[in-house]
Amino acid sequence: MGDATVRPSTGDDLVVQNDDGSAKIELNEDGTVTITGTVTLPATSFGDGNITNVADLNCDSVSVDDATVGLDLNFGGNNTLNKVSLTDNLADALNINQGGTSYMKFVTTNSSEAIVAGKDLETLTTTKIKQKGAFMQSSTHQALTLGV
Repeated sequence: MGDATVRPSTGDDLVVQNDDGSAKIELNEDGTVTITGTVTLPATSFGDGNITNVADLNCDSVSVDDATVGLDLNFGGNNTLNKVSLTDNLADALNINQGGTSYMKFVTTNSSEAIVAGKDLETLTTTKIKQKGAFMQSSTHQALTLGV
């Protein structure tokens, strides 16, 4: 059996829908496709195309597709609009790690909020660490040496 073609009248869109219209596919004359209802696309590839105009993306993981290209998280919003929002009252709200080694952990536990550095902080010789409105102290009460 060969392919079958369904064409609407000139100037009309082709619409396929269920009985109450809550789920439908519209092939519009302008070349766009509009889908109403829930769409499930298991193991879908978009052929290196972009997914645009997404209000909210819920997923379990975002991974690099091509290691030679890398992964770029572009925070391109205006002032105060680029954020990483953490859940409150977690002992490990965000952890930057590699192979089980924590490099930096964000703790949002109430009354114990902290940023925990799991590795030494190394700065360039011209970089300054500035502290405003408080003091710096070693938790082991040993000397805290800044500078050369």
